[in-house]
Order: sequence, then structure tokens, then C-alpha cells
Amino acid sequence: LFVVVAPGQFKVISVPQVLANLTMIQQGLGVPHLDGVYWTLWIELLFYVMIGAFIKIGMTEGRIMAFAFLWPTIGAIAATANAEFIVSILNPTYAPFFAGGMVLFLIHKYGHSTLRWSLFAFNVCVGVQQCVKQLVSGSIPRNTGVDTSPTWGAIVVICIFTLVALVTVT
Repeated sequence: LFVVVAPGQFKVISVPQVLANLTMIQQGLGVPHLDGVYWTLWIELLFYVMIGAFIKIGMTEGRIMAFAFLWPTIGAIAATANAEFIVSILNPTYAPFFAGGMVLFLIHKYGHSTLRWSLFAFNVCVGVQQCVKQLVSGSIPRNTGVDTSPTWGAIVVICIFTLVALVTVT
């Protein structure tokens, strides 16, 4: 990794930065990513930790439904309130995508219901709101220099949710 990625970037990379990037926790340690694709690792790790805790207390349909509602809701509220510690743990930008996937699992396993589809639709709406707020109006133009229309961002999020739902529950 160090040999392949670092020389192409033409920047000095310290041994601690290389070592931190060999884990999934470099973002949690405040260490820059050696490669842009590493941005997902911290988010995934936090999700795995949450699911591990969830498994420990016991997963039921009701608990999954409550979690799929509360996680993106509390995350969005924390982001609005600038509660940085809670935001760093709940990742409100991505929470509705994970939560929506959990709801699709419930639909796949237990069948269609108005409540399950309503919770899925809720996560789509929160996903659109968070994506437009954080990505389309924030990191995409900052990292690429390309201004993206919030409308197109919303359409893309809705299409992705729709495609995943079609593949998952049909």
C-alpha cells in the first residue's frame, strides 16, 4: 500500500500514518487517509460495533424497527445541533442508508406491511435530506470542485434506494 499509493501522491507520509491506515480506525484517530476510498472504513466499523451490541442485547423485529427509526432521527438532530461527538458516532449522513437496508431485510424476512414500508420511506426522506445537506452542498463540491444540483442529488438517492428495494424484496 505505502509503495503503491504514496509515491503517486507526491507527499510525505509518516510511519504512524501508514500504520494507522493499516487499521479501520485512522479517521477515529484523526489521521488522514492514505487513499480516498478509506473514507468508508470508520463508518463501517462503527456500524459493525453497533450491530455487535445489538446482537448482544438481542435482535427482534420491534427493536430493529425502533433502531431504524431512532438512529437516523437522533443523528439528524445531533447534526442540526452541532453535537459533534454524537455525530461522529451516529454518522447521520449515512445512517438512513444503513437503517433503510435493515428495514428492507425485515420486509424480505417478514413480508410487506404498511409500517415497514413507511419506515423505509422515512429513511429515504432522511437520506435525501442528509445527502443534499452534507454531500451535495458540502463534500462533493469541496472535494471535486463540481457543483451538483440538490434536485439531482435527491433523485440519485431516491433511485438508489428504489433499486436496492427492487433487488431485495422482489
